[in-house]
Amino acid sequence: MAPKFEKINPGAGLKRMFSRRSLMEGVKAMAKMTIFAFIAYSAISADWGKLVGLSQVAPTQAAIAVGGILHGLLVKIALFWFVIAVADYFFQKKEVDKQLKMTKQELKQEMKEQEGSPEVKSAQYQKRRQMMKGGLAKQLKEADVLITNPTHFAVAIKYERNSMHAPIVLAKGQDFLALKMREFARDLELPIVENKPLARALYAQCEAGDFVPRDLFGPVAEVLAYIYKSVKSRRKSA
Repeated sequence: MAPKFEKINPGAGLKRMFSRRSLMEGVKAMAKMTIFAFIAYSAISADWGKLVGLSQVAPTQAAIAVGGILHGLLVKIALFWFVIAVADYFFQKKEVDKQLKMTKQELKQEMKEQEGSPEVKSAQYQKRRQMMKGGLAKQLKEADVLITNPTHFAVAIKYERNSMHAPIVLAKGQDFLALKMREFARDLELPIVENKPLARALYAQCEAGDFVPRDLFGPVAEVLAYIYKSVKSRRKSA
């Protein structure tokens, strides 16, 4: 814990006291007091003759006269209060908008957090480029299964029990690339499994070279088990 001089700096305190917002609040208070005092003075001076003569009239007439004076006073106060409230609303809105505006550095930081740092994005790009360097056909030749949408997405999965702790995504494609992946898979006699939710989830959550996320272990394991069972049955029949 280190002391911060700005917390006890008199200059900073004076700056807060005489800030634009503080000055505006002070101006509003003075304006209200001045306007209300003027309204009261003008109402009393305009009806001063009536007020002086109230002692000489009947109580009912005196009450009616006082009520009329108070009604006019309240109407004027309400009108001026409305004008001040409208002006204060626009001022407060402008201040809030000003406070919510980000500096250039804050905007850059937020964009960096949303999109990811350039270093991480560059590393991910290099990793994907290395994975695809050998060609798509070579990638699929090493895969165990191609999971499809069936037309929009395709994801190639590989799993080796003895050397991998989880299945890995070798390649993925969308639309035209997914079509090419299916064509390569047919030429290579790679099993193709249609599973729309799983294909979408794998495409959205994984890049080439990523291990399958833990929440998708179950569905991917079921697909691999189905493939292994089909391969065994083919070998037996052969």
